[in-house]
Amino acid sequence: MKEKKNKLFYIVIALVVLIPIVSFLMPKGEVHVPQTTKGVFVYDEADMIDADTEDEINSILVTLEEETTAEVAVVSYVDSNLSIEEYATKLMNEMGVGKEDTNNGILLLMQKQGNHVRLEVGRGIDDDLTDEMAGDILDEYYVPYRDSSTSRAALETTKAVAGFFYNYYGISNEYSTVRSHKHAEEDAPDPVFWLIMLGVPVALTLGIIGIDKYDKKRSRNKSRLILPNERKRKGKFGRAFGDFIDFNYNDYGGGYDGGFGGGGSDGGGASR
Repeated sequence: MKEKKNKLFYIVIALVVLIPIVSFLMPKGEVHVPQTTKGVFVYDEADMIDADTEDEINSILVTLEEETTAEVAVVSYVDSNLSIEEYATKLMNEMGVGKEDTNNGILLLMQKQGNHVRLEVGRGIDDDLTDEMAGDILDEYYVPYRDSSTSRAALETTKAVAGFFYNYYGISNEYSTVRSHKHAEEDAPDPVFWLIMLGVPVALTLGIIGIDKYDKKRSRNKSRLILPNERKRKGKFGRAFGDFIDFNYNDYGGGYDGGFGGGGSDGGGASR
């Protein structure tokens, strides 16, 4: 009887000692990376988007990728011991959202527990889509709908993000006009802008006239000018630069784990 009590005592002691050690050694802060597939941009594993809306969002993002090369992933998850900011950055880098050479990706991450959301912005576009701008998109297109319908919130936010990319790549369509009156007012140019816009052409015109007069005065030495050689060099440079642009624009790269192009983020974006 005494031996059984001693064994039980030792077992309890072992558990008290081992459980904290095992808990400490277990990996923490892991993110669940969905198995991605080419042409699929929505991974609603927490069931926050209805089937019809998921199809609509995916259709928008397939077309966006085809027309601009930009990649937008919409992912939902239940919860994690990581903050949504940490989770989003790690997940986006693990999934490789965006093209590897341009990092033109965005992750819309939806957390079911607490109903939080984050827009994680690729490192190649975070100067153009700043943290403040990402927050404005969430405030205007996600937050107003999330309590009543996370499906609607995800759809409206996706349209706004698509609008950003179409504007970014200079493509005009129904999504490129997705802008609020607030943004339109903030973006309205002030009088100084118009002064510059009017003054620059005038200054250029006067400069061209002055150069023309100067060239006429030096007409006797025209044959010694190096303008033809300059044009020749510029022609070669222009062709080389054009080839460089064509190469980078068409080299979209292969899929990352079957779904994305290998882009990533440095942590830019906004959460709500």
